[in-house]
Amino acid sequence: QRLPTQTFNGRQISLPIDEGLSNQLRILSKQEGVTPFMMLLSAFQILLWRYTGQEDLLIGTPVAGRHLAGTEAVLGDFSNPIVFRNRVSKDLTLGTLLKQVQTMTLSAMEHQQFPFPALVEQLVSDREPNRPPIFQVMYLWHQLREDKGVREDKGELDNISQNLFSKPFPISGLQGAGYELMLAIGDAGGELTCNWTYNTDLFDEKTINRFAQQFNFLLSEIVKTPRADIQSYSLSAETELLGTSLEVKSTYVLDYGHRSCPVGVVGEVYVNDEVRERDYLGWSLVDPEAFIDRKISETKNCRLFKTGEWGRILSDGSMEVISLPNASIWINGFLVNLQEMESAVAADQSVKDVVVRVRKTTDHRFQLVSYLVPGECYVEEGLRDRLQKRLPAYSIPRYTVLLNELPLTDHGQIDEKNLAQKNVVDAEHMKKCEQVLQDLDGINEVAMIVV
Repeated sequence: QRLPTQTFNGRQISLPIDEGLSNQLRILSKQEGVTPFMMLLSAFQILLWRYTGQEDLLIGTPVAGRHLAGTEAVLGDFSNPIVFRNRVSKDLTLGTLLKQVQTMTLSAMEHQQFPFPALVEQLVSDREPNRPPIFQVMYLWHQLREDKGVREDKGELDNISQNLFSKPFPISGLQGAGYELMLAIGDAGGELTCNWTYNTDLFDEKTINRFAQQFNFLLSEIVKTPRADIQSYSLSAETELLGTSLEVKSTYVLDYGHRSCPVGVVGEVYVNDEVRERDYLGWSLVDPEAFIDRKISETKNCRLFKTGEWGRILSDGSMEVISLPNASIWINGFLVNLQEMESAVAADQSVKDVVVRVRKTTDHRFQLVSYLVPGECYVEEGLRDRLQKRLPAYSIPRYTVLLNELPLTDHGQIDEKNLAQKNVVDAEHMKKCEQVLQDLDGINEVAMIVV
């Protein structure tokens, strides 16, 4: 649970990469024309992508800031964080990702002299107090040796290692956490060492241990099949943590290769076809591609239905729904596409503009809410009547919030924070209250106004 303000309580754990695998990674890096720094950064991005489902990743790294001649002998702290931004998707091969990371790294290093505080001032207009600005994950490389294999190149890639921090490598234990998660790689010539620093208010030690072990497993997968699509890499043996299903033995979280996602890793949610037939209404006509046949035990095969949801299995066996593709969400047992709802409402002549969102009500149920800019001829009852002719009843927004205009950010996007602060009113309930007041003696006319 993220706290209202940023905290810095941290802890560190260290996990070595055995010398054999470390040397294989160095050899593969040289074959691909990248540095080990770039190779492990690419693997780190794959792991973050698999855990979060986010394709647009921002990772920070500190540079020594001594790239200019004459600064080597000057005392003082010249360090400055730079930001790596990269897009990761299931269609990428490892080779393509490595090329992206190489281009991104070299480009970022060219601008290492630009002060990070100035970057924050330019890009972050409304800073959130409970997280670091721009990036929340840090990646470091501690070069604790002279790598002859790298130094021989004498090229641009070598400058990356020279300009990165080089200081005594930290050990496991209590430590402050300036970022939510930090991976520091120590390279002393033999085995590489991964040092993970994490915010203890956001992660527990069991989660980070599992995360670290999966990173090492992913690296072993990469050296085995370096020409593969990144979606094909496993994060653990198929027989691990499961994470396979919930206690009801009917819901599964699978990766793109239809393998069970380890605990905590985001994947697509599937349900047993028997459960779909019993519990999911309105699915009499479904695309056959939504079904897969999968072996769920040594003796039993099962037909699974892809719900369209994304989620992950938590360590206690429960499932957390992360997001739905195409702005879709389950409402009272029905899968509703918010963009389709917005298009249907916006097509009405009485509506100037609209967005549809999901909000939790006081009775802890989720309901559709339309934030609507009305036209001159807008009448809510008339709009609802017209929508009922075109849409199923379950997909019509239950609540309507009237606005003069939709709130937008400086970049022209919907200001979600502003939107969430608007009062949501049950129009049907208001109408009943007005009628009750209207029936009282001495009252001629009633109008309820929400402020």
